[in-house]
Amino acid sequence: MQKLKQNSIGEYIMGERISERKAAEYLKISRITLRKWRVNKEKKSPPYYVLANRFIQYDTAELDQWLESCRVDPGR
Repeated sequence: MQKLKQNSIGEYIMGERISERKAAEYLKISRITLRKWRVNKEKKSPPYYVLANRFIQYDTAELDQWLESCRVDPGR
């Protein structure tokens, strides 16, 4: 996977690994909500990476896939 950074206007680019804080911003939710989803086994959390048993990271492409899996189309 090609690693890309934020573009010049601050938008996230597909395939970039970002921190928990930035992932919450990306999803437009609070960090607390994101943490609750991650630790609560009943809720489905977006996929994440744990580095050195301490640092949590999310991949923007995986966040997009997860968001798409949450989509509900009421017309069908």
